[in-house]
Amino acid sequence: MALTANDREIVVVRYNAEQNWDKDIPNKNWLCVLVDNDSPVTNVKEVISKILDKNVCYVCTTGESCVKNHDILDDEISSREVDLEGPSLPEHFIITAWRKDFDQGVLFAIFEAGNDDVPSIEKVVILDMSGGRLRG
Repeated sequence: MALTANDREIVVVRYNAEQNWDKDIPNKNWLCVLVDNDSPVTNVKEVISKILDKNVCYVCTTGESCVKNHDILDDEISSREVDLEGPSLPEHFIITAWRKDFDQGVLFAIFEAGNDDVPSIEKVVILDMSGGRLRG
């Protein structure tokens, strides 16, 4: 059963280092709400790399680690902008934001977040790295 709000499909994907979690991530017209409270930096970097490779257009980090993860995300985007030999970025500009409060982050992602380079955000993926502790 898919939920829809503001003409956007809402999907929850649970991160698991032992599983192919990214198979459920779309390749275009999508926004990621990255929920994390205390994951190891290596896991966060893996997730960020994979969502960038899947052409995410907007990332909103939320949870206890939202500011740290937002900084890691921005660092990876900056690194990809200057490293022409490494992984590339999508053709569109990627917008990033953070909200410590889970509910505020999700509501923002569904009803307010937009990207002029991607006229139609069709899917909001709530990527749960919190082990089910979405609200911290």
